[in-house]
Amino acid sequence: MGVAEKLGLLPKLPEGTIVETYKTASGLMRVYRVGGADASLLAGDVEGRSVETYTVISE
Repeated sequence: MGVAEKLGLLPKLPEGTIVETYKTASGLMRVYRVGGADASLLAGDVEGRSVETYTVISE
């Protein structure tokens, strides 16, 4: 089980997921952007402020 499955983002993507396709040197790559995640920096015992971000899943 991958990280996206453990977070409950796969196999059924949440509503509002943005699907994009990019050209790379090895071919086309599909990327899923899921909004609504919060991230903060932890340094030792200090936690920085939380910011809203996307979770990005690539095939």
